[in-house]
Amino acid sequence: MQQTNVHPQVLLSISSQILANKVNFPSKTIHAGILLGFFNAKINKTDIFDSFEISYSGKDELNQNEVEFLKERQQLRLKGDKWNLFKNLDIVGWYITDNNPHNYLKLHKQLQTLTESEIQENQTSFFKYLLCFDPLTTQTTLFELEDNKMQISQSKIEPQSEEMIGITSLFSQQKSQSNKKYDLRVNSQLQMITFLEKMLQKLLQQLDDPLIVNDPLALLKINEVLISFPQINQQNIEQDYFKLLIISYYCAILKLDITKIRKQD
Repeated sequence: MQQTNVHPQVLLSISSQILANKVNFPSKTIHAGILLGFFNAKINKTDIFDSFEISYSGKDELNQNEVEFLKERQQLRLKGDKWNLFKNLDIVGWYITDNNPHNYLKLHKQLQTLTESEIQENQTSFFKYLLCFDPLTTQTTLFELEDNKMQISQSKIEPQSEEMIGITSLFSQQKSQSNKKYDLRVNSQLQMITFLEKMLQKLLQQLDDPLIVNDPLALLKINEVLISFPQINQQNIEQDYFKLLIISYYCAILKLDITKIRKQD
């Protein structure tokens, strides 16, 4: 049986893209992007580590301008300019902020064809998954195409040490451009990951006790994260929306670790 791990960095990355769009394109309702990961054939396991956004109007397949935008983003990632951390990962699928994957069969096949045509010598083709992410309910479901139908894939949120790689990369990005105005998304994500990682470590330290489920300290710690982001007010992002995304990140990890603890008991 195949094992699929969706790392929290993926949800954080998608959330960051949605937040940026709410500032720059407030009327945009559908967000889509490419999932990056690694398939280990020896143990039949896929890890989905991160994502990057694509341009999509929400109308059936990508139009020609959107196709060219996708190609440019892919080439930029492979060059390693802003995507140096993930240039050696494979494209394993895509995501969309909609909970009905059956509306996107044509788009799924188009993206598969496009990404396979851009494969480099040191890469493999493993385009398979569609992650449906609902930013209002924070529900995430992973699907894969089988027999021309979208079927739910067996997966789990898997927090591991790899999330620290994101912090290292973004700090490096900041340091190398300390005297310049560097990309807003890099700056925002740097701060988000840094604070989230610190607070996450504190939460995980308390997870030895299953009573954390009813521990109000968990909510207090989430609140500590919220007040650590002065740029939110500057960007006019609704506090409740942002809070929902952050809490969803924590809840996914808390649920996983609490389940592990109960199984051990």
